[in-house]
Amino acid sequence: MSTQLLLASSSPRRRSILNLANIDFITYSPQVDESAISNKLLEIYKGACQSAMGRIITGELALQKALAAAYLTKAPLILAADTLVMCRGYILGKPQDAAVAHSMFNLLLGKQLSSEDLALLGTPKATEEDRQHQIKGQYHQVSTGVCLLVHKNYYQSNLSPELSKRLKEVKTAYPELNEYYKLSFVEQAGVYMQGDTAFAQKTVDDYIAAGNCYDKAGAYAVQESTAALINGIVGDVYTVMGLPLHALLEQCNEILPLRAAEAITDVPEVKEVKVRTVAEETALKAESAPEPELINTNTRKSAFSRFNSALMHMNNKEKASNTLPASPTADGQLKQQSGTEKTPMVPDLSLSRPLIFDNSATAVGQVNSLQSKLQELRRNDSSLPSFLQKN
Repeated sequence: MSTQLLLASSSPRRRSILNLANIDFITYSPQVDESAISNKLLEIYKGACQSAMGRIITGELALQKALAAAYLTKAPLILAADTLVMCRGYILGKPQDAAVAHSMFNLLLGKQLSSEDLALLGTPKATEEDRQHQIKGQYHQVSTGVCLLVHKNYYQSNLSPELSKRLKEVKTAYPELNEYYKLSFVEQAGVYMQGDTAFAQKTVDDYIAAGNCYDKAGAYAVQESTAALINGIVGDVYTVMGLPLHALLEQCNEILPLRAAEAITDVPEVKEVKVRTVAEETALKAESAPEPELINTNTRKSAFSRFNSALMHMNNKEKASNTLPASPTADGQLKQQSGTEKTPMVPDLSLSRPLIFDNSATAVGQVNSLQSKLQELRRNDSSLPSFLQKN
């Protein structure tokens, strides 16, 4: 199993950049007092220009992070980085609150700083470099220092002469750290921003309100919504993101371990996908649609059928009242004593047939007959359909 690279950082942006290069790595974030180191360097190199100050601070902080990780983990291959944003001589670290973030954006966008902004940003720490351009906007500089520590037992016999010349021995007061070689470099990029529109102001307000600014030097990220404020970049965009990928691969490609390609044992079957036209899709939906539910005529009765049933029920009652009860005979059979003989009932379908009038007298008679039947049904039967119960 190959040795993995230890990334001494918790930055998700640096992790994503290493993933782009297919580098095999794990992460560990050492605790380093960055403020104390930066303040000491600012005191020593007071009055230096911001380009030189950016190189000094980021290079030293990257080295200290790598040494802290080596002291605690003893990993054979360690990578650390530090990024610093400087604008008009001000050092822009990670903002502590929304007010500081707003002041940083006012500075980056070239706005006139208020007294409140000056109080929050403090005094300039370096000599301002006049690179403001009327078209491109306000210029600021991003410096990213990189430090790679390689243990002496790692790749001892596999290093090329060119790489061996670039590796320097680490000399510290800790003997265990002196077993490492170091390779350090600093990359810088220039960024132009301009935001004197209502859209730019809304972008800044929404970005700060979402809380995306607090873990980034300079309060912004080039790969997020604040990219809309950037007019141009001079240099490597990955330097602005936090890890100069091209310089890293150019100087350390022999040392950085790559992920091994996983062997594919089961090759999935490739299925042909047919693209259907709109007409074919419509025909397919019509074929797969469920068949309409058939209406059972035995269970659903029409209004005329219910009306005829009511007529039959009324006629049955009338004929039953005119029939005398039967008495048993000697042989046990029921016999009708007297009265009208019981006849099978036939439904009255006269109301369900269309009216065909031969003359006016016939029409009046049929209408009167229908009205009388309907009135009698209304008096004697409460189960009529609703449209027959109305006057």
